[in-house]
Formats: sequence, C-alpha cells, structure tokens
Amino acid sequence: MQASGPFTVQETHGILSRPENKIRASSDRFGWSSLYASAQREIPYEGYFPAVKDQLIVQHLDGPVPIDRLHGPNPARCVVPAGGLHLVPGGLDFGVRLMGALSTLHVYVRRNVIEEVACDLYDGDPERIEIPPQFLAPDPAISALMDAIRVALDEDDYGSSIYVDYLARAIAAQLVRRFCGKESRA
Repeated sequence: MQASGPFTVQETHGILSRPENKIRASSDRFGWSSLYASAQREIPYEGYFPAVKDQLIVQHLDGPVPIDRLHGPNPARCVVPAGGLHLVPGGLDFGVRLMGALSTLHVYVRRNVIEEVACDLYDGDPERIEIPPQFLAPDPAISALMDAIRVALDEDDYGSSIYVDYLARAIAAQLVRRFCGKESRA
C-alpha cells in the first residue's frame, strides 16, 4: 500500500467540525493514513459541503431517522434504519438535511486505496471506478468492518495502524465488488 501522511479531519467534508455535533472518538490521535474515522452524536441540521477526494461511508448507529440528500433539483428522502449506510463518493459536492438526532460512524477511505484494490480485482483503469451516492440498508459485510473500526477507535493501541490499513482495504474491496459492475479476475 502506498504510504501517505496521517489522514486528518481537515481532509473531510467538515460535517464533524459543526459545533453542535458531539464527537465521541476520532482517529486524529492515531495518525492513520488509509482512512479517517469518527464516532459522534449529530443533531438535526441542514448543510452543504464541498467535495473531497476520498470516499465517505456514514453508518447510522441508531435510528430510524429521516434524511434528505440535497443534490440536484430534487432532494432524495430516505428513512435510514439503525445500521443503514450513506455513501458519498469522492469528488461530489453534496448537501444533507438530518431530521432527527443520530449517532453515527463516519469513515473516509482514501481514493488511492480504492483504486489499488480495484486494480487487484479487475482489469481496466482503476481511476474509472465509480461508487454512486446512495443510502443502503444494513450490509452485513460492510457493517462488520465498520464495527471493527469503531472498536479500534476506542482502543489506546497506537500500533493499530497496520490493522486499520487492512480494514480500509477490506472496505474498499466490498465497495468495489458491489458497485463496480464487472466480473472479477478471481
């Protein structure tokens, strides 16, 4: 895996910096390079966020809570259950209207990790891999990986970076396999 510097909150959309959100734990103190993670309590808000280059996965830890994705002329409303996921691909400006208080886990996976995994799994240009913005019902495989990241956030083991690198690649593999639309090599 390509080495890069620590993935910091400054590289995220800014949702986590909203003063009303109560951050419970974040990966800032660990210096992880392949992903950024934060667990928090979000209260109702409406916000618009500029694009970042990396993939965002939001796991709803409780719910159900209605959410509007504000992209384009017509908002997309979804009532997301506990365990549900919200995918926001890198390179996409987006808005969101959260209609109720919600505990969430935000995980950003570096785009270069997704491209490396896509290159391992498929022929073709990995830069062309697209993961569409959407709300998903709970996904057992992705949820298990997100749970492992949440556990890593709660540990004081600063040597967990290599473990988290593997989790980032596993999440990338799940996303690529599910949304790529191609048949894998193996």
